[in-house]
Amino acid sequence: MESQKPKSTIDFKLTPKAKSTSLLLLRHCILDKMPQNYGSTDLAKAQVLLNAYRYQYYRAITAQPENRRAYTYALNCPPCGFNALPKTKTCKNPKVCPWCFVRLRLVKAYRALLAVPVSEREGYQVVAWGRVTLNDGKLPFLRSNYGPHTWCDALVTVQMVVPFVNENVLQGQSKVQLCHSGIQIIPKDCKISKELNRYCIRPALKGKVFGKVTHDNIIKAMVAVLRLEWMALYRPHNLDAFENLVNGYKRSQLIRISPYKADTADTAV
Repeated sequence: MESQKPKSTIDFKLTPKAKSTSLLLLRHCILDKMPQNYGSTDLAKAQVLLNAYRYQYYRAITAQPENRRAYTYALNCPPCGFNALPKTKTCKNPKVCPWCFVRLRLVKAYRALLAVPVSEREGYQVVAWGRVTLNDGKLPFLRSNYGPHTWCDALVTVQMVVPFVNENVLQGQSKVQLCHSGIQIIPKDCKISKELNRYCIRPALKGKVFGKVTHDNIIKAMVAVLRLEWMALYRPHNLDAFENLVNGYKRSQLIRISPYKADTADTAV
């Protein structure tokens, strides 16, 4: 079945924004995962990603013409981190849109982690953990009052569940799986191997320490657990998975943050 390009598709003129948090996170968590032959610059890779994203929507429109209006609106979502002309509205669907994933997930997480004042960061470190679970209808979030946030006396905990396409699953299994990730700011003397390796958590959490609380270490932690291959979602043979994610999890909150509170630091040291 040939995909049809809607006449209302907008040809963006893109120029990278200077000192853009969105572009920084887009680069490290999404674009750097793409093969090098897709381009050597943020702009070149973003254009490839934009085309792949749009062509999957073209296929969806061909398969379901009744959704042409909504899908055309979504495929005209402007890439984040760039000045995009003409200006359009965002689609606000971070499950399938890499631009809104950065805007509504990564930027939100990054700002929550950086909210800890510099004066309160001494004696704390950045850690990240993650696991992959089956898409069985249950979200694998861990409670803030009985989970890594309390076990590790964290100043901040960001949990995120990202549905993604895993093309290496066994035959008969769903390609859509859930990446459950967490980034925390915890005391340096916290033994994460002990705190995270509890029998009540299955699959187990695999954690890593990234050192003191800095901008660079927060980025490294996010990359470690949130850099996924978005291009797989846009391959023609994964159209069904794409359409399911477009319309799925509509009432689900896929990011949960236990934010920094000024009195938390006083009780954790």
